[in-house]
Amino acid sequence: RGVEAESDLEWLEGRSFPKGRIDLARFVNAVETGRVEEAESAGKDLAGIADESPALRLRLLILDVLKNRYHPGPVPPPSPAGTAPGPAGWVMPIHLLYHRRPSEALEWARATFSEDAAGDPAITFLAFNLIRAELACGHGEAARRLIDRRRDAGDAHFLDDFFLARSDLLAGEGASAVRRFAAALKACERIRAEGRLDFEARLACE
Repeated sequence: RGVEAESDLEWLEGRSFPKGRIDLARFVNAVETGRVEEAESAGKDLAGIADESPALRLRLLILDVLKNRYHPGPVPPPSPAGTAPGPAGWVMPIHLLYHRRPSEALEWARATFSEDAAGDPAITFLAFNLIRAELACGHGEAARRLIDRRRDAGDAHFLDDFFLARSDLLAGEGASAVRRFAAALKACERIRAEGRLDFEARLACE
């Protein structure tokens, strides 16, 4: 929802607020909304501080996936559940879905999923890995339960209707899916996140 804060960022720029903090805010928003060219531009000066910020390091990796330039080589099996996955481990389910390998993506997503991380705003993009992978493998009800759990905790997201539309399609509820997808498209247009919706659609292996 960074588009809603742009006037505030411009106000801060006019008052000598640290440029790096403003660049970081714009970069995070551009990655989350799938605006890859803006993310590239805003992230140019941030790579040098990535080691100090795990959240920034993750988003730089996500940007590599968005640009289809993330090439980890042979994909190892995931670490045991409960093991801290590290940045590459968090990104792996998205990479595998992008390359149409949903079963492996689900294995990785289940191994790296944790309730705490799923609600962590530092890794918002990656918090949907298990939902994405369950849907890609045709497990619509499992994905719906995960979304309901998030919403019960007060964690609504502009892409919820997109994921629920996919669940509806898997359940044969076409009319509901159409309504939900229209709502997701409207939400993405409002916050200029059409690029994110396009990317998420590429991950929809089902």
